Amino acid sequence: MGAAASNGFRASLSGGMQLLLPPSGFTGAFAGSTNNDGSLTAGYVYFDPGNGPPPSYYAARWDASGTPTLLDPNRTLGDSFINAVSRDGSTLVGYGGGGGQQAFKWTQASGIQVLPNILGTSDHQNEAFAVSGNGHFIVGQSNDLPVVWHDNTVTQLLLPSGARAYASSAAVNDDASVIAGDIQAADFSYVAGVWTPSTQFIPLTDYLASYGVQVPDGVTLNNVTAISADGRTFAGTTNLSYGFIATVPGPGAAMLGVAAVLCMPRRRRGRDGPNGAAVSMWSALGRAGKNKNEE
Repeated sequence: MGAAASNGFRASLSGGMQLLLPPSGFTGAFAGSTNNDGSLTAGYVYFDPGNGPPPSYYAARWDASGTPTLLDPNRTLGDSFINAVSRDGSTLVGYGGGGGQQAFKWTQASGIQVLPNILGTSDHQNEAFAVSGNGHFIVGQSNDLPVVWHDNTVTQLLLPSGARAYASSAAVNDDASVIAGDIQAADFSYVAGVWTPSTQFIPLTDYLASYGVQVPDGVTLNNVTAISADGRTFAGTTNLSYGFIATVPGPGAAMLGVAAVLCMPRRRRGRDGPNGAAVSMWSALGRAGKNKNEE
């Protein structure tokens, strides 16, 4: 998925590359997420009138044939964008710009549904970054704080003592028992963070260490961009020119030394890591690419 010559595309080993074009009259398209089998892809299309006025952006999806559909054709949210598609394709999440920045979800049955703010706040500065595989849990940010949405209810994920009031949740496993993203520390630096019901939102380095995963000196885990369905494998970016994959043992697995932290050249998005419970190596596979990964 991605953009090529102002058009989206998707590709598979079996089907090759398919251009995802905007509707007639639009300027271009960007495809940013797809479901498990690639039959539904989503992102946005845009119209650029040129000669001064800014482009207009419309959240959009493409079916298996590549036919585009606008999700908010009347622009009730102003500019709108899709960030993620659930693995089963039932739920698309993103944000729009009408009256501030508003997180939303889209389903075939209900269309666009704006997600609520954290209770007690009126300023709409929300964004949905990711959705669980079954579409039941959505994670993101509300007024600079990490949140999870479920059944149209928003819950703030508590921050560790000493963390500043800024964090985002950017990845979630299937049952929302593990949520991750980044947090801003007291020294204004950003580090990868993870939330579980028992730990609250803590630095990922601390969470990995509790399972015997040691991150080498000089390497900082900056953020998490993906979590496996079982919540054991994390992928994201570091302070170096590498991404990372880290896996913790599953319940009942034997600890055979140090669990895996695999470092690899930076890419736009992480992928699920190895499935083994534990290995005893740190592997650096080269230096390529440049900082910084963005959402």
